[in-house]
Amino acid sequence: MTTDRDRDAARSEADLPSEASASYAHGQLARALRAAETHDDPELRARAVARAEAWTKVFAGMLSGALQVGSRAPIAETPAWATPEVVTGGFVTGELVAGGPLRPHEEALAATLTPRPAPGTERAALNAHFVSEGGLAELRSVLTSGRFRIGVPEEGALLAVAWLLGENRATEARAILDAIGPFFGRLRFYPMPAERAAPDDAAGSVLVHREDLDDARARLAERVVRAPLARMREALEVWAPLTDRFVALFAETVEGEPPTLATDADERPIRDSEGRWSIAGGWPCQRYADDWAERARALLDEERRLRAEYPLCGKPARGHENLARLRGHLETAAADPSRLTGRDVGIVRVVLASIAWKRGLPGAADGRCAALRAAQAAQSARPAIGDHAPLLLARLAALPGALGLEPSDADAAVRPIEADEAADHPRLIAGEPIPARLVADVDRARIGSLDELVARGVVPSADVLATLVPRVAAAATAAAIDDPVQRRLFGAVYVAFRARRSLLLLDLASQVRLEELPWAAALAPPASSARVGPSGECTPRSAETARVALREVTALCFRAFPWAILPNTLLQEMRPLAKAARLERLPLLDELAADIFMGTFSGKFLAAAKEAARTLEGSLYARYYDLEPAAVLAIDDVTATGPNATRASSAFAKLCAERAGPRDGERRFSVAANGKVIEAAQILTTHNLASPFEALGIAETLGDELDELPRRTLTWIVDRLAAPPNHWRARLKMVKNVAYAWRQMVFFLSVATGEPQAFLRFAEEHLGDERRTSVRERLQPAILGLSQAIEGGTVTAPARRLLGWTTEKHWLVAEQPG
Repeated sequence: MTTDRDRDAARSEADLPSEASASYAHGQLARALRAAETHDDPELRARAVARAEAWTKVFAGMLSGALQVGSRAPIAETPAWATPEVVTGGFVTGELVAGGPLRPHEEALAATLTPRPAPGTERAALNAHFVSEGGLAELRSVLTSGRFRIGVPEEGALLAVAWLLGENRATEARAILDAIGPFFGRLRFYPMPAERAAPDDAAGSVLVHREDLDDARARLAERVVRAPLARMREALEVWAPLTDRFVALFAETVEGEPPTLATDADERPIRDSEGRWSIAGGWPCQRYADDWAERARALLDEERRLRAEYPLCGKPARGHENLARLRGHLETAAADPSRLTGRDVGIVRVVLASIAWKRGLPGAADGRCAALRAAQAAQSARPAIGDHAPLLLARLAALPGALGLEPSDADAAVRPIEADEAADHPRLIAGEPIPARLVADVDRARIGSLDELVARGVVPSADVLATLVPRVAAAATAAAIDDPVQRRLFGAVYVAFRARRSLLLLDLASQVRLEELPWAAALAPPASSARVGPSGECTPRSAETARVALREVTALCFRAFPWAILPNTLLQEMRPLAKAARLERLPLLDELAADIFMGTFSGKFLAAAKEAARTLEGSLYARYYDLEPAAVLAIDDVTATGPNATRASSAFAKLCAERAGPRDGERRFSVAANGKVIEAAQILTTHNLASPFEALGIAETLGDELDELPRRTLTWIVDRLAAPPNHWRARLKMVKNVAYAWRQMVFFLSVATGEPQAFLRFAEEHLGDERRTSVRERLQPAILGLSQAIEGGTVTAPARRLLGWTTEKHWLVAEQPG
């Protein structure tokens, strides 16, 4: 699925117009305002309000000229290294992430300063404090202990100054202060305190976690018992038993047999000629025990108390409820039964008769009422997700929240419920396991290797994997740093920088690089800046470490999610690793956004296509997609284009357009037509398959698992086609993702060692299940085409190549409803 970060990255790859239009920002603002006013969900309305406020800043800044959208430094009088607030599409709001209102830890720090800073000057005072002798000593102590957190790169700047001064590198420290000093009043350049030390990862044994424990706790705190369940429990546990007591009290006053509805031969209630229920049995309010009035008054007092204590159901305020109907008559009878009119007694008789027919009167010999209430009590007592959450929060309360959970702590937190815990949480049952959903919440904070977290399901997609790779990349990049303090600080700044969202950039401009942050450049190891001696080469140690990390991450992604293309978010993290591994020329290709594509491909697309042409010539992949290796290898026209002198190939773009098919009769600009051209490029390049497999030895890393990837991918495809979404836009996205998965499946079949015919037998068996008849019929043209290619031929009618983009109705979903 294409995410906001994917689109942000894709925008820097496309040849956009030289000016960014405010119409996009205006459209996003209008959409957010509409959702804020009309959405049914209050939480989503609140989020829409926040989005509307952000887009208001974007729109106003663009109109006033304060924001230069498309620039690497889009905020006036603000350097490129300052981290901007970025919204969907790579637009900036004008705010800086390290700015804004004081955070709680800043307020606490400011309160310790003497004299107390005036309101509005706290941040400047804190920055000034940390460059004083005492403040620098505090930072050096924090550095040594490792008890700090950096959420945004700027928060590491003064830590870097403190470290440089301790290393007698005062000139570099002064240069950083000169750069950041003008922003002391606006941005925080000091870290957040932490309860325990951040890890100092040793290369090759990097441990990560998806969320901090504080985030996991917040997620658990939201797992409260939902209002509908709480109302149901109140109704079953409070108001149903109370209603029975009201009914039983009136049933005592019946003279003769208890009233019930008269029924016909089919046990259906009978109405009289005037439409009223026919009732058999005696009448209530005919006799009263000596203590009846006293018991009635006590019950009425209890009902008033419960009404104040249990307000969720609103009972008995609703006049149609039996409890509300009986309450008024009970008040009258308890005070003076003679004041009850014939109509009052008739109403009580109808209520008793209806209850007797429907579920039986309380205490009746048939036991129907007792059985119903027992079943309802069991249902109400059944523990829900929200009942377990407080127990988990209690188990996690003593652990520091700034970092992740050690595996032993995570396992202890989700152990089965113990007897003493069940006593403290009455709905819970001793020995019962914690619900899987809550185990997953805790596991989001579990510390482990990438492989371990993927195996546990903590990492459900390649996009989530991308959020964890910066830690691995930081460790690999910092492998050449011997000083553990410098290594830990550089790693923290690196990870924070990689969380920075991409900007919308025009004319193929590049995103801000880590080395452009003055303090990051000072901390960086020689390998990360490619400056070791006169040769300018990375050190062998760091280069090999980075190569191993890049290979393992890439292989893990293919192993875990063989149906998914490497997402842009992951590619953004792989590029620094490739650079550190001295593989700068490895072409890692973003998925381009069809709605902004202007027909230009940078030179690395041609490089990837040539790599694919050389390695796949004569292969199953080449036959299925009818590759033209000679045509690709003959292209040699990469030239610099645009203000940033980015190299591009017009001949490659032309070849992709020709393979996509003619545009006759189409609009001058068509997203679908653009998608066809982009997909043609993906086919020619294999889109991050052939190049990484060749450069990193992915096939050897995967080993025997490679033969299983085509089968797992086909299974994923079939599952998606078996349950297509209803909305047409979501259905088109599904088709695109299925086609991309199919392309990866064909590539895996081409490079695996197993026999392709065995895969065809698997496909026939898997699709032979009668539950998959519809999917089999729709996939048959693609299966036939694959079979033709496996037999050494090309795809010919009635077979089809499975592609994701079309300017017509897609044959794969042509018969789907909706």
